[in-house]
Amino acid sequence: MGYGTSIEVEEGDARPVVVKTATTEAGRALLAQEAQRLTRASHPGVVELLDHDGDRLVLAWAGGRTLALARPPVTVAAAILAAVASTIADLHELGIIHGRLDSSHVLVGIDGRPRLCGLCGPVSGGSESTPADDVAAIGQLMDELVGPEAEVEPIPDRRWGRRRWSGYQRRALQTLADQAGHEDPARRPTARSLAAAIAGAIPEARIEPADPHTADWIGTWPRQPSMTLRNEPTGTNGSASRADEAIPPVSPPPVPFEVVDHPEPGLHREPGGRVSPAGSTDAG
Repeated sequence: MGYGTSIEVEEGDARPVVVKTATTEAGRALLAQEAQRLTRASHPGVVELLDHDGDRLVLAWAGGRTLALARPPVTVAAAILAAVASTIADLHELGIIHGRLDSSHVLVGIDGRPRLCGLCGPVSGGSESTPADDVAAIGQLMDELVGPEAEVEPIPDRRWGRRRWSGYQRRALQTLADQAGHEDPARRPTARSLAAAIAGAIPEARIEPADPHTADWIGTWPRQPSMTLRNEPTGTNGSASRADEAIPPVSPPPVPFEVVDHPEPGLHREPGGRVSPAGSTDAG
């Protein structure tokens, strides 16, 4: 079942904008709730509200890739996770709980920085979330980003001191993920302390801008097939199952040098590209 809204990417004055349109009364109420929360949550780590007028809510373009598509290097993943945790901590200090934080609600732009979306708040029939729920959601994000490659990599004898390995960093992040997802909410860290712990565990953590020609993680994500999403379905936990936005086409990298195609001595190239011995003719 959907939210009673449709989502489209439209051309703006200088760049695309994301337009959410209510298709039901319930959808109109959710858009009003999201507009109110985004007005309070004006933050560089949150998508920017441009306009709200009844049935329409307009958001600034914040990139078309989400963490649902990401497999960044561990140092980049740590920087993104620390930034997400810091943004969530700032929202908590404003009295705002995201409540629907998952990998599809974290957009990563060309600058490599994460921005949160999906702040419409609790949907009809859903329970009120707590700050500890947001922290547990960050722990789940950590599992998604560092879990798939966390198996211990075998290292041959006599190469311990020379081989680079990120397993220790992944273990450190997984330990923090376990703490964030502790079954007892009272024993979970705050978002602020979790952000500090991530930064402390991975001193090499860095935000890596996405060069559309050479980026080795954002640039290799699969492209979304369409610029338009309608009647976005929800997952079992009420979260969106797809990203709110899509990425525009990226031009191919420039050719670094010119290829001059000369036939070998004794050959000449005929019209159409065929190569034949010099002086030969083809009567057939």
